Amino acid sequence: MIRFRLFGPIELERPGGGPTAAVLAMSKATALLALLAVGGMRLWRRDRLIALLWPELDDKRARNALSKAIHTCRQVLGKDAFVTRGVEEIGLDPGRWWCDVAAFLAALERGSREEALELYRRGELLEGFHVSDAPDFEHWLDSERYRLRAQALQATLALADEAEQERDLASAAVYLEVACGHQPRDETVLRRLLSVLDGLGDRAGALSAYARFAERLAHDLDAEPAPETRALVARIRERSVAAEGWSPPTPAAAPFPAGSPPREGDGAPAPPSDSTPRRAGRRRWLGRGQLVGVALASVAVAPWLVGLRAGLRPTGVGNRVLVAPLVNRTGDSALTYVGELTADWVARGLEGTDLIEVVDQLSVVLAGRDVEAAPEGASDAARALALARAAGAGFVVSGAIYQVQDSLIFQSEILDVRRERRLSRLEPVITSADAWTTGVVRTREVVSGALASVFDVSLASISAPGSSPPTLAAYREFRAGLELFTGPDPQASLLHFDAAAQLDTTFNQPLIWAWFVHLNAGRVASMDSLARRLEARRARLTPIDRHALGYMLAENAGDLGASHREARAAADLSPGSEWSNNAANYPLARNEVRVALRYLQQVDPEHGWARTWNPYWIALCQALHVVGRYDDELDATRRWFRLVPTSDVRYNEARALIALGRLDEAALVIEEMKNLAPSPFNALGYLLGGLGAEYAAHGYPDEAARAFEEAVAAYRSMSDEWWVRWRRGADDPRRAFEEAEVLYQAGELDQARVLFDSLAAAPGSDGVRVYTSLPAYRRLIGAREGGGGRVLGAEGDSTGAVGLDRYDEARIAAARGDFAGAVALLRAEFEAGTTLRLSLLVHRDPEWRLLRDYQPFQELVTPR
Repeated sequence: MIRFRLFGPIELERPGGGPTAAVLAMSKATALLALLAVGGMRLWRRDRLIALLWPELDDKRARNALSKAIHTCRQVLGKDAFVTRGVEEIGLDPGRWWCDVAAFLAALERGSREEALELYRRGELLEGFHVSDAPDFEHWLDSERYRLRAQALQATLALADEAEQERDLASAAVYLEVACGHQPRDETVLRRLLSVLDGLGDRAGALSAYARFAERLAHDLDAEPAPETRALVARIRERSVAAEGWSPPTPAAAPFPAGSPPREGDGAPAPPSDSTPRRAGRRRWLGRGQLVGVALASVAVAPWLVGLRAGLRPTGVGNRVLVAPLVNRTGDSALTYVGELTADWVARGLEGTDLIEVVDQLSVVLAGRDVEAAPEGASDAARALALARAAGAGFVVSGAIYQVQDSLIFQSEILDVRRERRLSRLEPVITSADAWTTGVVRTREVVSGALASVFDVSLASISAPGSSPPTLAAYREFRAGLELFTGPDPQASLLHFDAAAQLDTTFNQPLIWAWFVHLNAGRVASMDSLARRLEARRARLTPIDRHALGYMLAENAGDLGASHREARAAADLSPGSEWSNNAANYPLARNEVRVALRYLQQVDPEHGWARTWNPYWIALCQALHVVGRYDDELDATRRWFRLVPTSDVRYNEARALIALGRLDEAALVIEEMKNLAPSPFNALGYLLGGLGAEYAAHGYPDEAARAFEEAVAAYRSMSDEWWVRWRRGADDPRRAFEEAEVLYQAGELDQARVLFDSLAAAPGSDGVRVYTSLPAYRRLIGAREGGGGRVLGAEGDSTGAVGLDRYDEARIAAARGDFAGAVALLRAEFEAGTTLRLSLLVHRDPEWRLLRDYQPFQELVTPR
């Protein structure tokens, strides 16, 4: 059996020994074996491996490079080292390979944590290994290192938990020391270790561990430990073992009872009152209107926090933080929106730090609808956890606002969503009832301090210069507008956004959201006016709002490159928000599809704002298709269908199956697509015609012919009732145009010509001519029939005077055989970056098949 060790230094052993240096000397051959081994030894498609390891080469040279790497591996390891399925899929034979990563995962699955950790003890995955010119492989490697490190940390902390529960503090200390080694800058794990060593009576060991940590932190970051850590160490120094004796340490993060987070009276923070007893030594509350600082309890680290380096914000859905509206427990309905405003103010401050990933406003609104029907009597914490799950967050800041006499009390806590544990309960913020805005501002500071400790980052300042919360009346209008923005009629939100902006002239969010409403409606003058109003406030804007303003100004000026830069900067501050989608649009239009995918895949589309927003899913699936990641595309379409079960989504699933060559499955999906309710966007004939083009593009002419035939039949059998409902009448010429386009794609040029000619001569069809590129198709038919691209139809037909767009000109040049001219026009279209679907059109339109062996064309259309 071939033994492959990937933790720590790479080791590759043949059965019976023998040199393997010929493989290990080739970094990409080693990377190839690592990809095949780490992924559970499943089969990989060759085009996926090529995209990861040889992105700089054209398809032919990349396939040759892959074949050479496989050939070298077979020479060294044996011809039966690999298994294949067809000509496109390859993997490692599980019966011939042992890999420590697979053994590590299998041990965790069995619950054998110590066995798994012994394998991981050698070091990180592919320690010190690097492949040049393969950024997607490096991204994969970083993700796998993070995943495996997190699983090792989770196993280590679970063993520490078990040891503590069994009062075996000596073993718990050993495991926690290992955990500190995995994450040397995580103060939450350090504090837990210090507490356990203190409980053992090993104060010298605790102080020594702290001294090493403080020295490393000062050397690496020129920083000192957090106040909570220093306070714990001070208590350890002052404690007298003889006087205090030993008592079991309080669990760092007490678990909630399964399925029932803490309620008032069973461990949750109770509303304070003058009669609430106070423990000796606890900081006393200050007088009315005075504020208190934050005091965090020692917390247990969540598994996915492992591997975060100091100063880096976490990435990925598991690390997202949702700030839930504080529940109004004052009994005063006038303060209802204070809790929502507080949550929004805290979240927006954190969002602008580029250090913590926060659930965006829109996703919070949509998630709130999912939990409106929570069971009666559910606790505040239970509702907060449900809200976080609906938005795909790993942590949630929740709490409530209480009133005691003439004081308001803002009480917050941080919950670990997956483990249903309270990580920390914050000291309350107290202010006078008539100065609630002070409480909002101070709560932002308190929460940021708590999260800084949990995530081991520095949040020195999260406020824009001179910023302050909006008035309650303005915020109430803004929230009403945000609710309508996500509904069927976003235009209705404008009244509320305008009202919010008038009620508080320092409130910037209504202007930004109103601008997007006007953008969707194409109201250029209103867009300019809103941008100018916001520009006058530039000095007071938060970082993300400054990028929003830059995006607005660039879009108004038609500077697509600048708008992309601003959207990208906003997406970096708020990954996974609608800004990630905006940041993907420009590179997607320029054929920089891999760049676009990095932003699209920041989004968790099954939660939050993108869940049922078809444009996001369409862009994601098209991008995956263009780069050849068909397995990922298929997975995305199936997740999409669970949320939006329509014929349009089934079309995308069938497209992925066709590309994978799974034609029988594609046929079944197409039959399901036919039986679903008609799409409000695309006729069945249009969908079938698109799949015909996909069959043809992937080399299945017989299946393409059948799909085109069914598409034409679908158009001709379409009921008048359907067209009245969706196309404003059975005589709408767009129906005939779509049918003609399908005939053209199928190569039925004579039939297509008849329909195009009839459209050109039809009265009242001028708008259709321009909208549907009718002149281009008529010229294309002429070019394909040897007519040089002349306009067909009656003499003097006015369609010849209608201007063609650059993409249509490129198609005509390709059909005429002017390959150089076609590529030049297509390059200009890519560089302009104005057509989001351009890469997919090039993939499907038949004219481009003539250029498949034309190297300049291949170099141009290969996704970057």
